[in-house]
Amino acid sequence: MNKEKLITYEIENLDGECSLMKLRKMGNLYSGSKPLKISFKEMKELGIEKVIDLKSKSETPLDEEQLAKEAGLEYINIEVNGAGNISAELAEKISQEVQEQKPTLVYCASANRVPAWLGITLATDKVAPSEEILKICEKMGMDKEGARVAVENYINNIS
Repeated sequence: MNKEKLITYEIENLDGECSLMKLRKMGNLYSGSKPLKISFKEMKELGIEKVIDLKSKSETPLDEEQLAKEAGLEYINIEVNGAGNISAELAEKISQEVQEQKPTLVYCASANRVPAWLGITLATDKVAPSEEILKICEKMGMDKEGARVAVENYINNIS
């Protein structure tokens, strides 16, 4: 994932484009929350090819892996126990699965782990000033204080 190029893209709010909540797009990177059974077919219609689920299996009653595969999507699960638990190592593991040329959706239950991952990734590589990173995170759907504090703490600790 080319992080320097990624931050040059306008963040699009795609709420209402499908049943996925808090759907955002930044280049070929999508983020969102709470997929429904129908969401996987809609994701494919939007051009998404790969989904990365940051939830634990216990967070959903759906077999999201099966639903994704039935819709023709590649599915990866990387369990993240809350936005405050994303380390640089875990952020790198997620980043390795995001491919620049393949439209990819990274999602969780509330769409806060996704921008927290992105913020930590951008901060690790010092791609942008901390204020800009936090604005990107907010535009990508981060609205929980715990997620914001986790990103701010990470930025302050590596500065």
